[in-house]
Amino acid sequence: MTQPDRDTVESVEKLLTEARKVSGWLAALDARRADTAPAVYERVRADYLAKLEKVQGKLTAAADSVQALAADVAMRLTDKEQALAAKREERAEAELRAAVGEYSEREWEKRRTRLDDDIAAAAAERDALHGELTRLRAVLDEATGRTATPVAGVDALPEDWAPAADADLEPVGFQEPAPASVTD
Repeated sequence: MTQPDRDTVESVEKLLTEARKVSGWLAALDARRADTAPAVYERVRADYLAKLEKVQGKLTAAADSVQALAADVAMRLTDKEQALAAKREERAEAELRAAVGEYSEREWEKRRTRLDDDIAAAAAERDALHGELTRLRAVLDEATGRTATPVAGVDALPEDWAPAADADLEPVGFQEPAPASVTD
């Protein structure tokens, strides 16, 4: 996330904190209604409602920026998922080529190590993007008062999604292919 993007999210989070604070004041005020003169109660309540409305207006204006940022992160997450799938497929192909004897054991180990490292790095990047998107969705949901944020590409992620344990890839045992018997 770029610094301007971080600043946008931080400003929205500050606005959310302010909205929660004013909402808390309203709740505390309502609890003291019976002990407060009606004119005083109404004046303070109107002041708090005006503050809350002002904060909510700023939140609404900032929500578009956060929505665009979340859509960008969702697109990057989709791209990273595709790149990760391609790396896994490349590893499976190399494994198959090694199993049939095209690659020597040394060449296979070299390729396997490189591909496993690439897969682990891509998975870590994917997980970071997912965490960033989850945070943005939470901020956006609270800012807009929604419980589900429609962000392009995000609906494909199930709510119970969890990162894969890519770092736990087990190396596949290498077997030298048996010499082919030639019969005439």
